Amino acid sequence: MRRAAAIGSAANSTPVQWLLLTAALLILGGVMGLNTYSEHGSIDTSERERLATQARVIDENLGRQLRATNLALDSIRSDLPALKTKKDGNALINHRLHTMGEAMPGVRTLLILDATGTITASNREELIGQNYREREYFRIARERNDPALLHVSAPFTTGLGIFAMALLKVVPDERGAFGGLISATLDPEYFSILLESVRYAPDMWVSLAHGDGRLFLMIPRRPGIEGSDLNKPGSFRNRHLETGQKASVMTGIVHATGEERMMAQRIIRPSGVPMDKALGVAVARDLSTIFSTWRKDALIRAGLFGALVLVTTLGLHLYRRRQLAYDRLAAAQEAERARAQASLRQSEARFRQLLQDIPSVAVQGYGPDGTTHYWNRASERLYGYSADEAIGRKLLDLIIPPEMQQGVRAAMQQMFETGQPIPAGELSLLRKDGSRVEVFSSHAYAHVPGRAPEMFCVDIDLSERKRAEAEILRSNAELEQFSYSISHDMRQPLRMISSYLQLLELGLTGKLDAEQREYLNFAADGARRLDQMLVALLEYSRVGRKGEPPAWVESRALLDEALLYLQPAIAEARAQLRIDGDWPRIFASPDELLRLLQNLLGNALKFRIAGRTPEIAVSSHSVDQTWRFCVSDNGAGIIPDQIGRLFQVFQRLHNRAEYEGTGIGLALCRKIAEHHGGRIWVESPGAGRGSSFHVELPLAREAAAQLETALPETAD
Repeated sequence: MRRAAAIGSAANSTPVQWLLLTAALLILGGVMGLNTYSEHGSIDTSERERLATQARVIDENLGRQLRATNLALDSIRSDLPALKTKKDGNALINHRLHTMGEAMPGVRTLLILDATGTITASNREELIGQNYREREYFRIARERNDPALLHVSAPFTTGLGIFAMALLKVVPDERGAFGGLISATLDPEYFSILLESVRYAPDMWVSLAHGDGRLFLMIPRRPGIEGSDLNKPGSFRNRHLETGQKASVMTGIVHATGEERMMAQRIIRPSGVPMDKALGVAVARDLSTIFSTWRKDALIRAGLFGALVLVTTLGLHLYRRRQLAYDRLAAAQEAERARAQASLRQSEARFRQLLQDIPSVAVQGYGPDGTTHYWNRASERLYGYSADEAIGRKLLDLIIPPEMQQGVRAAMQQMFETGQPIPAGELSLLRKDGSRVEVFSSHAYAHVPGRAPEMFCVDIDLSERKRAEAEILRSNAELEQFSYSISHDMRQPLRMISSYLQLLELGLTGKLDAEQREYLNFAADGARRLDQMLVALLEYSRVGRKGEPPAWVESRALLDEALLYLQPAIAEARAQLRIDGDWPRIFASPDELLRLLQNLLGNALKFRIAGRTPEIAVSSHSVDQTWRFCVSDNGAGIIPDQIGRLFQVFQRLHNRAEYEGTGIGLALCRKIAEHHGGRIWVESPGAGRGSSFHVELPLAREAAAQLETALPETAD
């Protein structure tokens, strides 16, 4: 009955939900529509203002150009009578026109025509003598004969095939009749640059037209459109003139191009220019481009709104179906929960059996009060308690030593409160017979819903490993003592051999030939080198056994001491030394670290190339709790495939005749670095190209403490 009531309630509430959903969607759609419409109006207003501004800029620039040209024509006209009376008047007039044309970049040609239309003077001498009486602008200016009027000609094609316009002033004769014209032909290229400068979008074009409606110039240029008549019914030009305003912004189809545009127009009419001779400027943009982003946004919003409607409708439909299927789903979930619990119990049983079968891992399980509830066979072998003896007793009473019980009890309590296991580590625990066993112990926290939390302790017996480690330490100590004894005790017979070889050489003085003396020298040199090798081996065996105890020392002080010891060799080689970086305090054996620095610096001085000034760079810096220093040189270098042999005992990479040495110095450096918990390596581009030895030692106090306990305090 309750299930039927719930289904009926869900069905009855659906119409209300649909009404609320419809109202919300209508409100949201209205808000989105108003916002989209508002954005369209904002874009339209903004673009109209920008186009009007660009048209005004052209108006101002062209107006200044026309006024300047008008003043220039008036100036030339007023000076003509005086220039004509002078000697070489025509030359002076041509010079004046030439100078004026250079000062006016927007003017291409300056002409003076007489009453018959013949050119009498020009800044372009090749035009003098030509007759323009048939040109339209000459005829119109002669008919009007108004000296105060600035005539703007309709666009025309020059003799050179250039589409141009001209500004004209009537020159009256002595009686006030028509005496000719002064003409300034406008340069279309100059005006093209002027119009191009205001374009701020690729789809934007700018045009300049004559007052009679003929197009003079359009940017970007379109072949064949210049000279088109813009006076067509419904055209932008006619609509603009009908407004009676100097400026206007309109939208519609451009008759000259057939494009839908938004256009700003202005009439450029300097003082003295009639309306039919004024200029008109138009700045236009493609409507589809202006509103392209708006259209995309509108489509996206419409799509989002449609998706929202679809998703919301679908969601409500699915919600209704969910309400109707709720009871069936709850029943199915309850059945699935029962099956899952049964499966969990089976998995737990298999897991516990698996733990029983692991021979080398002791596993114990216990609850929040510390009572043991699981004890596998490995735990029986490791601790001596059978499962029957252990289960039901406190884990603390079984295997935890008395001195550890308080800490373990606190850790167990925190573990069950927070769910965080006890950190893993090595422990010394109790057996049933009271003996101790070393184990590596880790813990796993388990909490199944509906059951009390559990903790599993996993122990691994470390007895064999501890015995193996002790045996390795003992063996290493014996090997070090053996190495020391050999290098120490073998020097006595070598000294005897060397002494008797010297006595033999003295007793046979004068009796030996060159070959016999060479043999004797070979024997003495071999004994000397063997003694040096034994001394080096003795030093090698003492690393980690002899020397000063570790302490915090200043690394720069040790470097200075090493350089002081090597000062004679540095002076002899005339080496150039550079030291930089940060030199920290380091926890180390001072004399061993000093020997390491001396060996690396000594090698940089010894393995130099004859005739090349040694350049040695020593740098130091700290990175990630480690100290790194480097000794670089420009000496003999190392063949890359020989680097692997470099740090081995008695390994030499160079001929003894070239460089002396025992071949143990770098092996000694490696042993010192590794004994301090660090490492050493070398980098070299090749033979004769120098090398860089890098050493890395720990700075952390933990590593220092380990080193302090690791270094034995033995004596020779």
